[in-house]
Amino acid sequence: AAPCRLVVVADHAALDRALSDVGASLGVTAAEQGQHAGELETSIVRELAPGGVRVDAVARGTYAPTGDAQRLFYPSLRANAPTGVVGDPRGFDPSRADAYLDAWSDVLVALYRERIEALRAQTNGTQSP
Repeated sequence: AAPCRLVVVADHAALDRALSDVGASLGVTAAEQGQHAGELETSIVRELAPGGVRVDAVARGTYAPTGDAQRLFYPSLRANAPTGVVGDPRGFDPSRADAYLDAWSDVLVALYRERIEALRAQTNGTQSP
């Protein structure tokens, strides 16, 4: 088999901005969207796997500052958000899932295109990335 190179691309700030913009256009605050099990993720999961959301257990979680989720999750989310919820899923709406996923996909495609172009420039077009 030919050698394989794994390229990991992440830009949490770009993703946060894109998803926050979508939420704002839908009347959802970034605090409500949250970073874990908030409105954003609950809306997506409810659309993709309706049985994956315990609607009777949906409750407001910890509100956290946007843009610095790392402090929430490490070394332990449990210490910062005992219920595991960061955000407020109570206003979830599965009809928002497509808008959220479209924005998420757009960010990923842009990042990968940028990375592929950088790799091509680095190899002067002599190799495929």
